[in-house]
Amino acid sequence: MNFTFTRPLLFLATVFMLVAPTQAATCNIKPAQDAANARLSAMNAANAALRAAYLGYATAYSDIVYKVLPGKTVINGNSAYVVGNIAVQGTNRISGKRENNILRGTVTLVRSGCNWRTTGYKPG
Repeated sequence: MNFTFTRPLLFLATVFMLVAPTQAATCNIKPAQDAANARLSAMNAANAALRAAYLGYATAYSDIVYKVLPGKTVINGNSAYVVGNIAVQGTNRISGKRENNILRGTVTLVRSGCNWRTTGYKPG
């Protein structure tokens, strides 16, 4: 069974560019913490996009559950990207069948003070 959450990926890409806080640039962060901060910003953006898209999904699916699974984080100066998956499950309102899917993608970020700001999302 394939969970048909493909069209909303465009929506996710738009929302990714709208979320993420900024802070003043007076910090001294170790590389491991910097990567963790980038990963957290990517996860927060993904969760915000999924919450925003939930009502659209809810018209076709009930009992929707999702989990953001960040993976590899790469930092190159003031830019970064996080590769990860979103595991999604839901019950198809028409067939009554439980469906699931894994959405793979990459979130791009730029440094914003001591934090990271999401700038885009690329599926696949």
